[in-house]
Amino acid sequence: MRLSALFRQTLAGLALLLVATPAFAQIITGRLFEEGSVRPIAGATIQLLSAQGTPLDRVVQTNETGSFALRVEPGRYTLRIRRIGFREVVTRVIPVKANEIFEGNFRVSPIAVRLATQRITEKPSIEWGRDGFMRRKDLSEGGLFLTRNDFGEKDQSYFAYLLRDIPGLLVTPDGTIKSLEGWRCLKYMVNGIPVESKPGSFPGDNTFPTLQDMVPTGHDVMGIEVYREFKEVPKEYRLTAWASSGQGARSTGIVGVTPGATHTTAGRVETPCGIITVWTKAAW
Repeated sequence: MRLSALFRQTLAGLALLLVATPAFAQIITGRLFEEGSVRPIAGATIQLLSAQGTPLDRVVQTNETGSFALRVEPGRYTLRIRRIGFREVVTRVIPVKANEIFEGNFRVSPIAVRLATQRITEKPSIEWGRDGFMRRKDLSEGGLFLTRNDFGEKDQSYFAYLLRDIPGLLVTPDGTIKSLEGWRCLKYMVNGIPVESKPGSFPGDNTFPTLQDMVPTGHDVMGIEVYREFKEVPKEYRLTAWASSGQGARSTGIVGVTPGATHTTAGRVETPCGIITVWTKAAW
């Protein structure tokens, strides 16, 4: 039996339609957002799992809009979602029927990074006068430490008058301070800087600041450290406490230096002295 031409054309068209149209597939698609916001999460890994949590060979990543899509067989699945900086999430079971597209929105929470508590202590390059004063006072083995509370009603026209009646010191009417202990000599410091007690002996020699220049009166004085002899001087001041004298060396102008020394260095006779350190408002 021969088929009519029209029937043959109809069969050919149906065959072409079946070939050109693929079978409809099952798809799980969705978008990933940060918990509590509408910010999409890109670069997250979406892995297909069975309903029991067994990993299956199907992994995709979310794009810049947080979207992803997985082609699957009919069945029941879960998804494992991972992204650096966020908590891992395993979704609830997703049932997918034949020729069905599942669409859903998913969210992940950022991981709060807890940093270990660290204590950072900055050591200042310059120690304030009050801090050094109190530190040395706590460690002192013989020095005297005076503050404005100790000055009382003493004459402040010259800072030396604040030291009147201090055992081991002699303050003359012209403001000269003499030590009565040890080698009976004193060096001076103002705000941590060594100074002379009076100008040098050469005419016009005023190169170095003098005690009178730096502390003309007692009104600006906040604290005084008194080390009447070398054995009372703290280690940090020991180098300053040596006074040069004799053997043709220029006079340092230190009042009350007793002739004699413990040793000679580079042609200088060096005498161990006490120190008086004055702290003014500027450095206190």
